[in-house]
Amino acid sequence: MIVQLNAVYLWIYRAEIPFLEQYKVEKDVPWPWKVEGKYEEWKALVIKSFIQCMFNNTVINVGMLLLYCQVFYGW
Repeated sequence: MIVQLNAVYLWIYRAEIPFLEQYKVEKDVPWPWKVEGKYEEWKALVIKSFIQCMFNNTVINVGMLLLYCQVFYGW
């Protein structure tokens, strides 16, 4: 579910919808994938963020669930 939601946000981010562009904080700064030589850096950051999200949603959440069960149900 979280992956799909992030994919929608990425699509909105990359679509550059004019209605949403007016709310961009740094209006004079180009998008990172449009700057010469920054695309690879941006792509690596997106991949790193995706991996971190997957780690958090699997390992950390499972650990917290087990801790919750231990504390409240005494497994």
